[in-house]
Amino acid sequence: MIVTGDEDLVTSSNQAQGGDMQFKFLVILMFALAWSMPASAQSNVICESREGGYRECYTGYRNPPVLVRQTSGSACVEGQSWGHRPGAIWVSRGCRGIFQEGRGGFSGGDSIVCESRDNRYVECRTGFNGAVELVEQLSSSQCIEGRTWGSSRGSVWVDRGCRARFASYYGGGQGGNQGGGYWEQESDYTTECSSKDGRYRTCSWDWNAGTPYLLEQLSNNACVRGRSWGYDERQRVLWVDQGCRAIFGGR
Repeated sequence: MIVTGDEDLVTSSNQAQGGDMQFKFLVILMFALAWSMPASAQSNVICESREGGYRECYTGYRNPPVLVRQTSGSACVEGQSWGHRPGAIWVSRGCRGIFQEGRGGFSGGDSIVCESRDNRYVECRTGFNGAVELVEQLSSSQCIEGRTWGSSRGSVWVDRGCRARFASYYGGGQGGNQGGGYWEQESDYTTECSSKDGRYRTCSWDWNAGTPYLLEQLSNNACVRGRSWGYDERQRVLWVDQGCRAIFGGR
């Protein structure tokens, strides 16, 4: 009887260990499947034009979207029945489709530094086909678009001591003049937003004015997009941090 009891205990212990091993295996398998799942499958956005009407869909994408599947009988033609702006897709004329975030946008390697030494006018070739934006001011002299810096196709110019880092605006080559579906707005709308005592702060923003860009840095602390300022598309607010104080325009 004692031997039988010991055998029962050993058998129960082995069964428990086997159950634990099966559970651990299932957990590992679930993590492996989640890890191997394509990121694109998790970031698809469906946008539909009902009864031929105009509609916008929030994406949160930082890069231009691409149409991966048309689900409507009506044609989805970029620039005609669908297009995009940073953080949103629009559809019309009955277009319904599934969209994914494409490649492009600003990254550390897709930028150039242009410097006005001794307050002299300088032109720098960029290689960017589309619009250019200032992402980091490096000089104590103010960099103001249209006054101390500007851009033309394939180049950027600086003057009066402006030194800054520039990048292709929203993936470059996607502006309306390039045949893409992103409409680049020019707006007179401006607003000032200031990080008091180096603290995080949000400022209201008129979404109809387009996407904010740094127009004039007013603080000594650098205003760097994504680091000390940015735009929350979901909340539709502009934010500043780390002592950034600047005037922002819309495009």
